[in-house]
Amino acid sequence: MAKLNFKSEPGEEFQSVPVPANDNKKAKFTLLSYEEYKASRAYDTSVMIIEGLMRVGTLSSVNARPSKGKTGLAINIACALVDGAPFLTRSTQKCSVVYIPVEDGNDVANRLHALDRKDIKILDADEGFSLGNGFKKSVELARDVIRTVKEADPERVPVLIIDTLRAALEGKSVLDDANTSPPLNALRKLAEDEGACIIILNHTNRSDPKNTKGETLESIANTELILIEEGDWFQIWVGKNRAGKAHYLAGKLRFTSRENDDGSQAAVVDEIVTIDGQPAEQSEERITGDRKVLRDIIQTMIMESTREHRPYGYDGPVVKIVSVSKVRTAFYRRKDGSQEGKRKAFNRCIGALLEYEWIVRDEIGENDEPVIWLASKANETNRQ
Repeated sequence: MAKLNFKSEPGEEFQSVPVPANDNKKAKFTLLSYEEYKASRAYDTSVMIIEGLMRVGTLSSVNARPSKGKTGLAINIACALVDGAPFLTRSTQKCSVVYIPVEDGNDVANRLHALDRKDIKILDADEGFSLGNGFKKSVELARDVIRTVKEADPERVPVLIIDTLRAALEGKSVLDDANTSPPLNALRKLAEDEGACIIILNHTNRSDPKNTKGETLESIANTELILIEEGDWFQIWVGKNRAGKAHYLAGKLRFTSRENDDGSQAAVVDEIVTIDGQPAEQSEERITGDRKVLRDIIQTMIMESTREHRPYGYDGPVVKIVSVSKVRTAFYRRKDGSQEGKRKAFNRCIGALLEYEWIVRDEIGENDEPVIWLASKANETNRQ
């Protein structure tokens, strides 16, 4: 048996060296200081992909009751990570995101279609993706995917989103650690080895929606995000969090239904706010949901408009304008739902664009016709 000598003089650094197990076998381990361990990683272990929430080399989870917003929130997070844009006012790292829809991939595709996000890729594997009996093959598939996206863009952190744990287990109980421990620990190790982040969607308990199902996922997850329905809104709770503050209400969001140009429908995030009630997406680059639909409609109509207006008098600049009523009609054609729902959505969205100072509204003519124009000339062609 090998003997280890840990003696050193005060202040003297211990020199880490491989320790032979015996004369017949090569060493299977190395003893490292924290500096040496961190230096041995192929990535910076301190990098946060979402400040205070998710860190490189870890596994996190998004949790909710069935059909209560997990996929919508995960896609919203994916959009923020691909753009390197804030999520709930927290800074993010630019990432390459691959979505693994173990169940209902068409729903994921429809949601990405509604958001026009071709930069978020969907995994289409010939043999599917399983965390059941064939989990080792799927973990190696995930490794290949991570390495592929790293080769395509080495500057971005690879992120895999697995939707959902229950479906991936192929009928095995998420409550039985014998089922979940081997595949989840293999995925956790994969994230650490490859400098990736893996996000797994999971269900919460019926009796207590703040508690997630399955002790293994809870124990190895770096961060838990939990959605709880509250009327038209969904609260976003942070459960366990090794990267920062834990067990608190971080914000809330609500969804809207969108009809795509192929007739498919999709639920996407319409609005997301932080816990202080302020919009979490203040910049033009993060205008999403129905606000993005309205913005695109206004951009197109302004570009095609032949109407001009001098809001600052005859010595001031000329702007192209469009009638609010025409914009409203075009928005109603794009928006799915009841007439009252469309009216509320339009008023909410145009109010947000005014608040962001992306458009200007005024009343002109003898009949005080409401019209709008773009606050900046560059916005005419600045399509996101």
